[in-house]
Amino acid sequence: MPRTATITPTEEDARLQALGYRLTAPRRAIIATLREAGRFCTATQLHERITARDVGLASVYRTLELLAEVGLAERRAEVGGEASFLYCSPRHHHHVICTDCGTVREIDAAFCPDEAVTRAVEAATDFQIARHTMDFHGLCADCQGGG
Repeated sequence: MPRTATITPTEEDARLQALGYRLTAPRRAIIATLREAGRFCTATQLHERITARDVGLASVYRTLELLAEVGLAERRAEVGGEASFLYCSPRHHHHVICTDCGTVREIDAAFCPDEAVTRAVEAATDFQIARHTMDFHGLCADCQGGG
């Protein structure tokens, strides 16, 4: 079974601080809520989940963009134009996504396709590949009827 990729809150704090970003109470609340969500969330959805009363929607938008910029969140375009975000470790990884409940888990990319696959995609598309993502879709243990 593939290992789950993780990053600790301490590593997350160190990464943000090393890049010159302050870890304010609202940012900590936003990051913790996104991490705990375990699924893609829009800024509005995340704002509704945040229990801290002093976190504004504009702060949620700015923090989500910051997290995507520094590699601690993945941005996904949604139908209707609003982006959704998933908390992620900055290490190369892939996702398993439940098609029923939407739960997302990171898995190590140790089994990632090799260089030959990347070169084949480049040859077939005339793109120069800089990075890639890979998502596996299926039912989590809870949604398989056993939970």
